[in-house]
Amino acid sequence: MDQWLETSSGNRIHKSCKIKGLNRIALAGQVTVCEDCHINAGDHSIKVGKRCYFEPQVCIDSTNGDVKIGTLTRIGYGTQVDSNCNIGNRVSIGKGCKLGTGSIIRDCCVIEDQVEVPIGFLIPPFTRVSKENDKLKLKELAASYRKINETQLRILEVVGASDT
Repeated sequence: MDQWLETSSGNRIHKSCKIKGLNRIALAGQVTVCEDCHINAGDHSIKVGKRCYFEPQVCIDSTNGDVKIGTLTRIGYGTQVDSNCNIGNRVSIGKGCKLGTGSIIRDCCVIEDQVEVPIGFLIPPFTRVSKENDKLKLKELAASYRKINETQLRILEVVGASDT
């Protein structure tokens, strides 16, 4: 555990992370931030809900507007979250994604690997987003997805990210 910083509320942050604007970053509790993540609060805030998991090399930048990330959300390896993004609860974001400035992802969504969400784009709740022929493809998810997402996050908390 000597590679990790742990807070009294159960947040775990890898020591290799680069964090700027610490006084404008709020982690609600039991948040895991893995290796080489970059979190830049700039002049705006970053608020992260409980039990979120950031895989290695995630970049979150609120230089030009607040970023909000809901409870039980996973952000995949190498994903970039730009300013003014609002990510709901129980969201799973794949590897190598880019969330454009001002994009909104509602609750219980899955963003597959390598998806670029355009600036200001709104993804409705219970939606799976993939990339097909360089275009976004949105498909409705079953309401039972909520339980599946919670189970996957609990496993990540115990064993960590794989395939990184």
